[in-house]
Amino acid sequence: MRDRTILLPGQTGTWLNIDFDQVRALLEKQGIRSESMEVDLMDLAASAPQKTDRPIDSEPQCPDYLRYFMSLVTTEHWQDIPAAERINFINRYGDSFQKQIDRIAIQIQGRIDAAVIVQGFEPTNALIRAAAIRQRIGTLALENTMLSDRLVWDSVSGIIPNRNLAKNYYWRYSEFVEPSKVEAYIESLITNTAALKSLQHTTPVEHASSENSTIESSGNDILKTVSGRPYCLFLGQVYTDSSLVFGLGNWRNPLEPLLKTYQWSQRHGLDLVVKLHPKEDQGLAPGTLQAYNRMTWRKIQGSDLFQEFLQDRHVRVDYRNECNTYALIQRALCVATVNSQSGLEAAIRGKPVLVLGDAFYSGLGFTNDWSFPILLESLGPDDLVSDVARARRFAYIFLELYCEGKTPEAVVSLIQNVMGSITPARSVYR
Repeated sequence: MRDRTILLPGQTGTWLNIDFDQVRALLEKQGIRSESMEVDLMDLAASAPQKTDRPIDSEPQCPDYLRYFMSLVTTEHWQDIPAAERINFINRYGDSFQKQIDRIAIQIQGRIDAAVIVQGFEPTNALIRAAAIRQRIGTLALENTMLSDRLVWDSVSGIIPNRNLAKNYYWRYSEFVEPSKVEAYIESLITNTAALKSLQHTTPVEHASSENSTIESSGNDILKTVSGRPYCLFLGQVYTDSSLVFGLGNWRNPLEPLLKTYQWSQRHGLDLVVKLHPKEDQGLAPGTLQAYNRMTWRKIQGSDLFQEFLQDRHVRVDYRNECNTYALIQRALCVATVNSQSGLEAAIRGKPVLVLGDAFYSGLGFTNDWSFPILLESLGPDDLVSDVARARRFAYIFLELYCEGKTPEAVVSLIQNVMGSITPARSVYR
């Protein structure tokens, strides 16, 4: 009888800041072999169509499993592919995807007992996931959270950003957690947010010293230039990030929720403050290693539909990551986002949260879920719900009871705990 063998993440494993060499050594002590697999995406790289000037309201017809990959291959222009060219473009990549899946499925057949992947949507890991499902091999997906020392995982869908087990864990534990423990945990989290945040989610250093730091402490105070009316805070996300691309729900592209939130704020006499994602200011796209170079801001500036938005004195956009997110949240009347984890951070601080897409924390009674554009027409600021106790209970269960510590020992323990349950008893294709 051969030793059990686990497939561990390759290059993408570095995103997690976990020493997978140590994970491998610890598994070997338990009698579990491990190996990694590199997927060459160069075989999939077809020439990208020319960029065209298309309004954001154009209809994108693209299957989910290809949409994110296309956004990486074309660097940022997957929405700019003319509709007439899109079918052939998708088919080309679809054929390449299937060939890769076939190749990986043959390689792991009879040799691999389970696969550990990163995130689930990233192309190399998505191919391994598809091949593992085809071969009846269980998949354990790992991903970072908003906290630098916590790791979210999933052994069912194999997709972390918006299809993880967080809601199941909430329903499992919601009636059993002690309110005093929840409050102590959340208050500590809020007090120590700056020290606990993942680097890519941090606000500027000059604002990161405490939860109570205010925008007035900076010379770059965008709030001093707005009208003084109550404002809605829109928390942006990285334009091509999978959590956004695959979490848009019924919106047609990443900019449309922002445009509709602006129009909603206008109707109800609110200013709009937009905090774009810190990673877009200086970060690199993982698929191409090219600088984001303020991608969302460039998209906004280049869209004819945002000309009124850009000239409106009731709108301010922090695209340079100059402002403290939590000071902005503290002063906001309400907070809107597609599905950013910062929406959960706003909810535990008692703010009404408008969730415009598919979030892992929506639909539980403490958010206002507006995944259909028409719903924005039916509600005003006075209609928004905010259940801070429930939001805090969910955050405690998610971060403390569901997520794991980000250490090699915790990852090995997780692999051992779920390995026997992540492989189906029979093929889903029979």
